[in-house]
Amino acid sequence: MWSVSFYTGVAYNFIMEDYGSITPGIKLTRIKITCTPLRLEPYISLSYPFYFNGERPYLPTLTFGYRFVFVKLK
Repeated sequence: MWSVSFYTGVAYNFIMEDYGSITPGIKLTRIKITCTPLRLEPYISLSYPFYFNGERPYLPTLTFGYRFVFVKLK
């Protein structure tokens, strides 16, 4: 099953203290129904960060990754 969702996140770099952003985006996730409480969901997302210092990127950011989901089964 495929899932499309909108999301937003907040990021801040505590080490360098000069990086922070609000990142809205859209995500396409492949959801596989399994019988285990841990699921691994690969995704592709496209986001456009708004940095706290006022800078803007020229192009949106394309991200590939995995999302770990813990499910309580009945």
